[in-house]
Amino acid sequence: VFKLAVPGGAAVGWAGAKLTNLAHQALKRLQKERHMDKWAVYVWLQTKLGLDESQAHIGMFSEQMCEKVISLCRPPVKPGGGMAA
Repeated sequence: VFKLAVPGGAAVGWAGAKLTNLAHQALKRLQKERHMDKWAVYVWLQTKLGLDESQAHIGMFSEQMCEKVISLCRPPVKPGGGMAA
């Protein structure tokens, strides 16, 4: 079984490492789309997840938290199935 050590001493399997990577990518995409600096996007994430600064480290998130980050970063869908502006 593949395990990867991450900051904080946690160990995640392959699926967890993949979700962590996808969550980082989703947050970077949101940052770029909204023209935010890194600090602002992490403040946004802290607010959305109800976390403080010390807790807002994607590398320490559970698989479920990573999935939540990915979901939050998706563009909203307009009624009728199109993407919102």
